[in-house]
Amino acid sequence: MNRCSNCKYEYRYEDMFTASWKLKTPAPAPCPKCGKMHYISSHRMMKIYMSAIVINLLIMLCVNLFHIHSLVLLTLYILSLILFVIYIPILNKVTEFPESFNKVRLHSINEQERQ
Repeated sequence: MNRCSNCKYEYRYEDMFTASWKLKTPAPAPCPKCGKMHYISSHRMMKIYMSAIVINLLIMLCVNLFHIHSLVLLTLYILSLILFVIYIPILNKVTEFPESFNKVRLHSINEQERQ
């Protein structure tokens, strides 16, 4: 699990769950013990959402290839949604500073130009 960089408090599942579903970006995740502000990693969230899209595409592909009944499809989607909701807080990463996709991308492009 994630730890606070200030007081080494280990974030609980409930702390990560509430921080994971905030609509603000970057999603704030304050430390419950010392109050230091941390943020949910945007890069990790992107990977989680992309894996969810791939899983849904695989489910649709299997349904089309094997001509599975629509109730089975609905059941698979509901199960994948439940697993998605349960595992998002576990897979998330807390960072000390907010991340931005554009800043990281520009930074990596600048490093490549230097070499």
